[in-house]
Amino acid sequence: MRMKPPPDIYELLLHPLRNHLRPMLTGVFMGLLAAGAAVGLLGLSGWFITAAALAGATAAGAAGFNFFYPSIGVRIFAVTRTLARYAERVFSHDATFRILSDLRAEAYRRIEPLAPAGLTRLKAATFFSGSWATSTPSTTSICARPHPA
Repeated sequence: MRMKPPPDIYELLLHPLRNHLRPMLTGVFMGLLAAGAAVGLLGLSGWFITAAALAGATAAGAAGFNFFYPSIGVRIFAVTRTLARYAERVFSHDATFRILSDLRAEAYRRIEPLAPAGLTRLKAATFFSGSWATSTPSTTSICARPHPA
């Protein structure tokens, strides 16, 4: 009986990514929105502080300076940044954990037929305390690393 060649490792890793493309792209979009809101907040608040300082230099400038409209923009950018960052984390973590679930199921599906006789002599506690169970936290920490904000 001839053995099949091993599948391409990239195909094994990219297949679950294709199945969860929508939440991944939504997470990326929300991250970009959060970054854009952060840049807008930085620019508007910097302008606001500078304009307030310049308006306070003269009495006429202080009387004519309207601080309500820029402060509304600052609040909108701040709330948008907060909500977009929260949504980015929700969507990207959901996609990451679903991909990890698919990868674990696929790994188990491929490992199971390889050693049916070897697995029967192990007790369940021995199997789950071995390297199969201990690799889970390291896999999760690799795939769900926080990105620089």
